[in-house]
Amino acid sequence: MECKFRVHQESRVGPVFTRQQNRHSSHQRNQNFTQSQFSIPGCTTVRSDRNQFSGVVMPIINNKIRHDQYYLPNLTGLEATAICLYLQNHRRLLFVLVYLLPTSILPLTDSVILVGDRNSKHAAWHNKSGNRNGRILLSYCVNKDITLSYPDQPTHFPHNSTPSVLDITLSKRCPTPKPQAVPTLSSDHNPIVFKILFHPLITKPVTLYDYKHANWSLFRTSLELSIPSFPYNQ
Repeated sequence: MECKFRVHQESRVGPVFTRQQNRHSSHQRNQNFTQSQFSIPGCTTVRSDRNQFSGVVMPIINNKIRHDQYYLPNLTGLEATAICLYLQNHRRLLFVLVYLLPTSILPLTDSVILVGDRNSKHAAWHNKSGNRNGRILLSYCVNKDITLSYPDQPTHFPHNSTPSVLDITLSKRCPTPKPQAVPTLSSDHNPIVFKILFHPLITKPVTLYDYKHANWSLFRTSLELSIPSFPYNQ
């Protein structure tokens, strides 16, 4: 599953991306991705490598947006990586990318968005059949007053069964529009894309000087011309 979470605000900071390598891709391709160093200029990546299937859960966030990695407790059966985004008016938003194995659900607190493959099927989000995970997830959302958003299109296309909607979003105290499934990957999972409007705190750019390659001759000449000369009296 790959999800693109795009931030819109007046200063046009740019997008935030998250990515999770598909567990059903070839083992060698996943292993190469897991062992490689992945980076995008101007962005921070926070990766959580999977022990099984050599996958990876990895948010990618624009460095201009003030953020910190949010360290989650040890969660049984749940793979998750979280980023805390700092908003205006001393508010914070927790963005969590998850892959849920069928044993637990991540508890939610305050403003939070969870995105990922929860291995949960239910007719409420356009699946022709359901499973135990789907029933547990729906009951959890109803009891905890959590918004569940899902695309109208399938996100998972297995080779031996009916396409299903596995990639969904959960949100609390943060309105989230309906995501869209986009067929842009050569795998059995389609990414989901959604946009929200909020006002993050912007990190001021830091000016760095390359002293090693400085033109010291030009600097000396400019310094001499800028300092007025005074007569020297003995």
